[in-house]
Amino acid sequence: MKIFILLIIIILGGCSAKPYIVSYAEKFEGSGQNGVYVVSHGWHTGFVIPAPEIQGVIPELEQRFGNTPYIEFGWGDKGFYQAKETTLGLTLRAIFWPTESVVHSVAVPQKVEEYFQIVKW
Repeated sequence: MKIFILLIIIILGGCSAKPYIVSYAEKFEGSGQNGVYVVSHGWHTGFVIPAPEIQGVIPELEQRFGNTPYIEFGWGDKGFYQAKETTLGLTLRAIFWPTESVVHSVAVPQKVEEYFQIVKW
């Protein structure tokens, strides 16, 4: 029982900080010509990829976002992800109960390095 209580305290402590809107963006380059960026929004992570590549596969994204250079994709617990304010109840439900998930996509209208704050590790 003591271990269970300690585990709950540790989890709640880790979830109690207020997240930054965007804390970093980092570019990872593979052997291809297109870079993929990983961005943090505190509680959630997104991937920013070149729009022309994904729009070629999913034409609806071009209809939605037009001529944008990049598109960010993110995902998470529906209630937690769409909440205006993070609460303990939302956090616990997202961690411990199976709930609906959502995926979001948003246009990044300029170079990722200019749009997000870059943090070097």
